[in-house]
Amino acid sequence: MGRGNPTLGLAIMAGSTLLSNFQDNTTEIGEALGIDELRLFPTIVTEPEEQASVLGLAAEAVFDITNDFSISFSRVFAADAPWRYNLIYRLNDQILVRASTNLSGESQLLVEYEARF
Repeated sequence: MGRGNPTLGLAIMAGSTLLSNFQDNTTEIGEALGIDELRLFPTIVTEPEEQASVLGLAAEAVFDITNDFSISFSRVFAADAPWRYNLIYRLNDQILVRASTNLSGESQLLVEYEARF
């Protein structure tokens, strides 16, 4: 969770809870702008020079191409990080495959598993 920092992990959980209260309003704003899903979420920002991690705020705008395939743009606002461009494919209700790049040489492929309880 907090990459070995339990306080930071708890802060992320609390931030997720607080931001979820605003998600309905954020979704309505996104729909008014023609965005299928607009998300705000807490994230960890690592400062390599200072060997420290802090809690940051990120946003993602998702545009659905089909029910299973989407493109999105995301950015962490607390860091001097470039925009990320994402291709998202939903295999099923639990598994999501995300290919991501910042067009500056950093690319990644993620497989996300979600279980709600």
